[in-house]
Amino acid sequence: MGLDGYLKRQDAAVSRRVTGQMAYFSLSPSRVALCYALEPLIAEYAHGRCLDAGAGWQAHRPLLEPHVSEYVSLDYDPARGRNDVCGSVLELPFSLKTFDTVYCSQVLEHVQDDRRLWQEFFRVLKPGGVVILSVPHLAYLHNEPHDYRRLTRHGLRKLAEQAGFEVVASVPAGGLLCFLSHPFSMIAKAFAEPLPGVRQIAGFINSIASRAVFGLDCMFDRKKRFALNEVIVARRPE
Repeated sequence: MGLDGYLKRQDAAVSRRVTGQMAYFSLSPSRVALCYALEPLIAEYAHGRCLDAGAGWQAHRPLLEPHVSEYVSLDYDPARGRNDVCGSVLELPFSLKTFDTVYCSQVLEHVQDDRRLWQEFFRVLKPGGVVILSVPHLAYLHNEPHDYRRLTRHGLRKLAEQAGFEVVASVPAGGLLCFLSHPFSMIAKAFAEPLPGVRQIAGFINSIASRAVFGLDCMFDRKKRFALNEVIVARRPE
């Protein structure tokens, strides 16, 4: 295993250890930025019965549960956490008009048919229901070989509108400074993780540094031409 493989493995171990806690969103500048973009959108638009489509280890559950009446998690891999339903986002095992909210974070890049995903979301949403979706724009290859695409905010909007949705919000998350600092954060966590006495200190420093980088990024890269992630909210018409 090369250095890149070691870094990815250790990064996954760190994420797994704090999944389900808000500390998960302080692990890197990119996650801080994504959380800051998602939280106000979730607070404004998430409601009712919510499907977390591609939930994985349910890392985003703490963001969603305070705003919805029921949280339902779905993932294709039964080994990932204890999800409510095992299934594919391309063939959702739910009836028509079942959910008020569909949440899908960092999943679209891993499915072969992105148009089918949007069609399935439209099918299971009630009229007036919303999709809250995020994707990476700048990111290293991950979950290979199932890493198929990167999308801009314009590409996301096009896909949503082609499926019949009305786009109500589009927000970039993280800019150039977050992008450039991400590898350093990843390396620091990877080499500290096997050392229990060190990883707590390294994690604390990394959390502060990640938030500081995000703050500088907000000041100096307002247009987000180098956005790390893109977030979109789309509504099924009444």
